[in-house]
Amino acid sequence: MDFYSYGLRKELLQALEQHGFDTPMEVQDRILSLSEDWNSDLIVQARTGSGKTLAFLLPLMQEMKIGEKTPQILILAPTRELAQQTAEESEFLGSFLKIKTASLVGGMDIYPQLRTLSHGVAVI
Repeated sequence: MDFYSYGLRKELLQALEQHGFDTPMEVQDRILSLSEDWNSDLIVQARTGSGKTLAFLLPLMQEMKIGEKTPQILILAPTRELAQQTAEESEFLGSFLKIKTASLVGGMDIYPQLRTLSHGVAVI
């Protein structure tokens, strides 16, 4: 299977192609195959590097409006490193949808984070 098989919007497919991803990893396939349950709560457990971040970001971004500037998605992460990794992937995917991501993490200067928020973000 390839990413085209899941009915993802063209902007996300373009992002995946630019990232060099053509075949979903197992966790991505399992989640994307549940398209009718994307609005349900899921608990996903898989090893590091298995593709979980894309697996949950793709369905979340599938329904977003192009250019959205108000918060639509809030992602909570247990560590700063995971929050930053998730934000980077969200920023990359979001660039194809013309949406911004703000990463708000403790232990870092709050002013740049607030400045990012003030410009309008769809993902926090």
